[in-house]
Amino acid sequence: MTFRTQNLSNPTKDDYPYEFSPLPLNASNVPLEVNSSNCENCICQSDEDFPIVMRMVILVGFFVLIFASSSDCQIIPELEINSFSISNLNISASKMLAVWDTNIRFQHFDMNSTSGDVMYFDQVEGCIFYRNMDNKLAAAKEKAFSLRANETKTVQMRFMNTELEADQSGVEDEVVIGEISRELENGMMHFSLRIDFEVFSEKWGLRFSDMESYCWDLMAGVDPSTGKGRLISAQGVDCNI
Repeated sequence: MTFRTQNLSNPTKDDYPYEFSPLPLNASNVPLEVNSSNCENCICQSDEDFPIVMRMVILVGFFVLIFASSSDCQIIPELEINSFSISNLNISASKMLAVWDTNIRFQHFDMNSTSGDVMYFDQVEGCIFYRNMDNKLAAAKEKAFSLRANETKTVQMRFMNTELEADQSGVEDEVVIGEISRELENGMMHFSLRIDFEVFSEKWGLRFSDMESYCWDLMAGVDPSTGKGRLISAQGVDCNI
């Protein structure tokens, strides 16, 4: 019997019918190249971004603080009519003249404020009208003033019109004059009062301001023979209605 001896020292392609890609015998010996410059850039970039992120966080927190404080600082004052009187009432077929005096109590009420917090009132203006703002009877202005926290002030306002003012702005509509005359025959008169002003306050170095409007529907008892009248009732209403 003859045995065939295969020489493996120099194998040929025919000796291996299937080909495989040999793996490296020692994978641990394969060198790993690390780019130290890129790593240093990452560390430097991270250090540079940190102050930026902190500034953004502080800035956002600052604006949140301003928003929260502004909602606390915008305290709406309280107004109340203490008294109202009419004098020198004179009405004809086409004109109406009178003197209107009112005492209005302004109050700066805020339980969270300190005694050093001050609310300022400016551009205080008022008007008396019949049914709507187109039928103005009289107007008045008041000087600027201020209130400390939880302080009140009674403001006396006198609404007057002259014949010239009545000709320009007042009640010349015969229909409106007729309605008022019929009310006066019964010793009553319905009209409205509107007070507008700018209010602002300062806190933490910030200034907060806003325009405010207050309206009331009033009813007065009037004696046509003397031209005098007194307030019977006052009802606060929405100025936008």
